[in-house]
This record gives sequence, structure tokens and C-alpha cells, in this order.
Amino acid sequence: MRHPILLTCALAGALYGQGLNNPDFEKGTEGSGPAGWTATVGTALWKSEGCQQGQGCVELTPPVTGTVPNGILLQSIDATPYRGKFIRYRAAVRVTTGGRAGMWLRVDRTSRQMGFFDNMSDRPILRTDWQYSQIDGFVHPDAEKIFVGLLVYSGKALLDDVTLEITGDVPKMNEEPARPLADTGLANLTALTRLYGIVRHFHPSDESGRADWNRFTIDAVKRVESAASPADLAAALESTFQSVAPSIRVYTGIAPVLPLTGGAPGGALA
Repeated sequence: MRHPILLTCALAGALYGQGLNNPDFEKGTEGSGPAGWTATVGTALWKSEGCQQGQGCVELTPPVTGTVPNGILLQSIDATPYRGKFIRYRAAVRVTTGGRAGMWLRVDRTSRQMGFFDNMSDRPILRTDWQYSQIDGFVHPDAEKIFVGLLVYSGKALLDDVTLEITGDVPKMNEEPARPLADTGLANLTALTRLYGIVRHFHPSDESGRADWNRFTIDAVKRVESAASPADLAAALESTFQSVAPSIRVYTGIAPVLPLTGGAPGGALA
């Protein structure tokens, strides 16, 4: 009988053996492009100095002129080992003074359909010191390719220590045909999106910072859309957001006056 720890390691090796090529940029020659990566727009050069870790990193510079003003670095891999999984793309990035950049992750499905996509347009990287950023996404069961890379809008950006890992299984869901939203359902989802924006970007909780917001949103839509009354909506919103904002309270109409000390530290109005 094989030892369970050794078996787990063997399975992990089989899974990630089909992953990224040269993710830590240890392979490269000064002044040339990094092995395994392609700059489709702009110039990518392998560097051995000023990196986050190891022997090398890559510096991406956008084109001086052209129809596409942004520098684009990418690598694509087979999506088969990641189908039906939540994934996390993480890397160390820094920009030159005045620079602006973002990591990007895209999943391509069959029949030229695009799956998950995020290019950090709402949270660009602006810091000139090394920082780790990440994109959490998911892979459809029919996914064919996964693309990861870096975008540079201005200045230059350096990329190092890239990882792509599986973080869990996507829950199996029954595919529902497209249907119009009822007026009540539309109002419920409008309330959900308002509260979502407030909690995700402004609520000062550790749970909010650690949340998997993609998974949270999928679950939240199903729970909130069907609320039949304002009271049901308030209850659905409050229970839905408890895992990411434990102190939140949702009311219908006018929120009650809360004491200055003790009790919940505030509420949100649906």
C-alpha cells in the first residue's frame, strides 16, 4: 500500500506538471525575452538585477507608438487539469515612477466563448516597490486555454515569482436557460450590488479582505433574487453578508437609532 502523503504528492505533481513554464523567470538571458513568455505588444526583457527573488525577472515596456498603447505579456496553458476548479493567479509586480500596470487572467472556452476574465482595471498596480497581487477566478468545465500575463499602461513594470494554483472546486450547478428578470428580482439584485460595493471596498473586516468574492457573488445572486418582500430581502442580504461582514445589519425603511456603545457598530439600508 502506498503511503497517503506520497500518493498526494504524486497526484499534485501530475496536476501541476502541466502548469506554467518558467514562472519564476530563472531561465533567461540578459537583454532577451524570458523563456516561456511572449510579449505580444511592447518589449519584454529578462533581467538579473533588482528582482523580487531568485536569479531573474522580466521587465515589460509598452510601445512608443501603435494602435495598441499598452504593453502585453502572456503565457497560455492547457485548461484541462483546471476544469471545474477555482484558481488563483499570484505574482510580485512593481512599476517605475509614474507607471501603471495590472496582472490579467483569462479563460477561453469552446466555440470561441470567453470564460472568466480580470485585468485589474479597477485596482491598478502603482507602487514602485515589490508587492504581491492576485486574481481569483474559476475555470468552466469546457475550458480549453488559460492565459496569464501582465499589462503595462504607462512607464515600465517588472514581474516575478508567478504562481497559478487550484484553490477549490466550483460547486456543481444546474444550467438555467436565460430568462428575463421580474421587477422584484431586478430590485433585489440592485440592492445586492449596492451593498456588495460598499462591503467589498469599504467594510473594515478581516473576513472581507480574505473573501473569495467570485464564489460569494454566485451564491449571493441565487439567495437574494427570489426575496418576495422588503422584509425577506433585508433578511436575505443580512444572512448572505454575515460571512464577510459579521457586524452588518440590514433594515427596511428607516434604520433604528443604535446606542453609541455596545450593540452592532452600524447598519446598512437596503
